Amino acid sequence: MVTAKLVLWTYHKPAKNGYPLKVLVTKERKTKPYNMKLYSHLEDWNMEAMEPKKSHPRYLFIRKHIRKIKGRIEDLLDEAYEKDLTKEEFISKLGGQKVEKRKKIITFFKFTEQRIKELRDDGKYGSAKAHEAYTNALKLYNNNQDLSFQQVDYNFLNEFKSYKLRNGMSNNSLRVYFTCYAMIYKEAIRRKIISSEHYPFVKGLRPSATRTAKRNISKKDILKLENATGLQGSRLEARNYYLMMFYLGGMDLVDISNLTIDNISNGRIKYNRTKLESGGLEIDLKIFKKAQEIIDFYHIGSSKSLFPITSSRDDYDGYTKDYGKVNYNLKALGKELGIELKLTSKTARHTFSTIGKRLYIDREMLKELMGHEGNEVADVYKDRFPQKDRDRDHWKIIKT
Repeated sequence: MVTAKLVLWTYHKPAKNGYPLKVLVTKERKTKPYNMKLYSHLEDWNMEAMEPKKSHPRYLFIRKHIRKIKGRIEDLLDEAYEKDLTKEEFISKLGGQKVEKRKKIITFFKFTEQRIKELRDDGKYGSAKAHEAYTNALKLYNNNQDLSFQQVDYNFLNEFKSYKLRNGMSNNSLRVYFTCYAMIYKEAIRRKIISSEHYPFVKGLRPSATRTAKRNISKKDILKLENATGLQGSRLEARNYYLMMFYLGGMDLVDISNLTIDNISNGRIKYNRTKLESGGLEIDLKIFKKAQEIIDFYHIGSSKSLFPITSSRDDYDGYTKDYGKVNYNLKALGKELGIELKLTSKTARHTFSTIGKRLYIDREMLKELMGHEGNEVADVYKDRFPQKDRDRDHWKIIKT
């Protein structure tokens, strides 16, 4: 609640015209003064009535303004109670100044909703869905109550982490959640919505990554897929997409969906990974005969798309349905062919990477073939491997 009182400020040496008249505005035990720019010497001031004496050289003028300000204070105290005015708002109104609007406080979840919309508008539907899912989990934990950024602090997030781990979530899965929360925080800091001093992700808060179970199949399993006969419809499509992902450097299914005839030139395929925020460096791969045969099987006529899977750029919801369909058929196909590991679109990338490591392919070469996102600034300035060397190592990995 705001209080205000008029005083003759005698705590400092008087100016030439005397001591200043001030209104002391207090709220929550903190006081802010408003200088009326009126002055009086002690001998010319009635401390009890808080008005000038007749001896004051500007008696009528000062008395008029004092009575006016007292009436204004009474009116504003009522308004301050009704509208919960701040000290600054009270003083602005008292001085007849235009009151600046309070800076709108953007909460953690409100800002996340804004980011999700921005990501969707930018065509980053996967990132938008991930942000939505991970923050919904945090909101559910907080009984659907909104939180300020300051409330999403170390203690709150640490308690959330303990809760999810107790309920069976793995470290690796929870680490992805926390990476998303950190991204939201960093973006809010960049926009000056929250100060960097409130950033809660100190060492030890984010769950440590743990070694995952095997997620790759062998070259023998690749042969089983290549030699499978009698496949039709969805099973055939799922098999062909899986092999294309493997043949093209462990390409993600989302990138398969976005490939068009424009990505092909002189027997090579060039594209940027959809998953990376900025697209990353352009990936340049030779189209070997194995991959060309699948491209020729699907790309007929004047269609720009290389494959009959819904493009994530054109219709993300349609793509996610196709994604689920492909993975359902891959799982069934893996069982039918006697492949021990559960077959999913994700294992194609792991398989390409693992075979490359077992063949002692240079790590930087694998990064170029697969389009791994580099975190070092130096990576931007590194020379690319010669095309013939990339093609040689690429073939080593995919030949069966």
